[in-house]
Amino acid sequence: MGTIEIDKDLIPYRFDLELSNKIYTFVIKYNFISDFFTIDLLIDDKILVQSEKIVLNEQLFKDLYEDSEGNLNEDFFTEALIFKSSNKNINEITFVNLQDEVKLFYYTREEIESGGMHE
Repeated sequence: MGTIEIDKDLIPYRFDLELSNKIYTFVIKYNFISDFFTIDLLIDDKILVQSEKIVLNEQLFKDLYEDSEGNLNEDFFTEALIFKSSNKNINEITFVNLQDEVKLFYYTREEIESGGMHE
């Protein structure tokens, strides 16, 4: 388990991250009218996911990279990415709490399979 730093002051924010021995590009955008974030995922300038809404405690892209039988899409990484907060009173991600109280965590496949996806 580890954390991925997000600089919310740079949003729309684009950064590269190595996962599963591949370089992925993430683009985080903010909808200031409704106070929510979306994320795009690219590999080699190929869009894998566009404008997925970021939801607290939900694994990013899970429905797209793993089918109901557990088969993985080879374009995606095997790690789990989840925005979480240690503050139990927070139930959504906002511009105010992102990166201060809500952080992006990543978990390895081994941590996922052993049930070790806890903060």
